[in-house]
Amino acid sequence: MDVEQRKAVLQGYIDKTRRLQRKYAILMSALGAVAIGLMFWNSTIGSLAVVFVGAVAGIGFWVTAAHILEHRGKIAELDRLERMRKNPPPAKGGHRRWQVREPD
Repeated sequence: MDVEQRKAVLQGYIDKTRRLQRKYAILMSALGAVAIGLMFWNSTIGSLAVVFVGAVAGIGFWVTAAHILEHRGKIAELDRLERMRKNPPPAKGGHRRWQVREPD
């Protein structure tokens, strides 16, 4: 698999994760509304439900955001490796930034 195909696959993963986040937000909103409704029926059970739904929602968004960040990092790494392949550092004499260039 070449670099462009790999980047397309990673971008597909990002898009799927964003769609999952949207679906998850709808689900957690509905469950949050049910938990708040439970507070009117029984404050103890409702309070526990609100805390539970809030924790699950927070952790779920944290995990999906971490997956998106990881995939973006992989894409950035592929870009960096591609730049290094096109413009490799010099073999001797240290980093190219500190080399003295001869005028043409």
